[in-house]
Amino acid sequence: TRRRTRELEKRGRTVPPHLTSRVSITFGPSRARCTGHLPAISTTGEPLGTVVAVENFGAGDVLEIERESGRRFMVPMTTGAVPEWNEERVVVDAAFVEA
Repeated sequence: TRRRTRELEKRGRTVPPHLTSRVSITFGPSRARCTGHLPAISTTGEPLGTVVAVENFGAGDVLEIERESGRRFMVPMTTGAVPEWNEERVVVDAAFVEA
C-alpha cells in the first residue's frame, strides 16, 4: 500500500482515501477503518498497545502492533489470531502475543 501511494504521488495523481488511512482492516466480507491508532488487547484482557499498520506481503493481512515501550510485533489477520475486532479495538489471541 505504501509503495502504491508513493507511485501515485510521484505521478501527480490523487491518492484514494483507502490508501492514506493509518489503519485499515479488511477481513472477509466486513471492513473496518479508522484514521488513528486502534487499541489492541489480548483474549486474557491484557492491553497490548495499538495497531499502527496493516501490511500485506501476499499471503494475507498482517497487523503490526506497537507496545507502550515502542517494541512492535506482528499478528496474522486470521480468525484464529484475531477472533474479534471492530472500530473501537482489536482482540488478539494470547497465543499470538509476543512479549
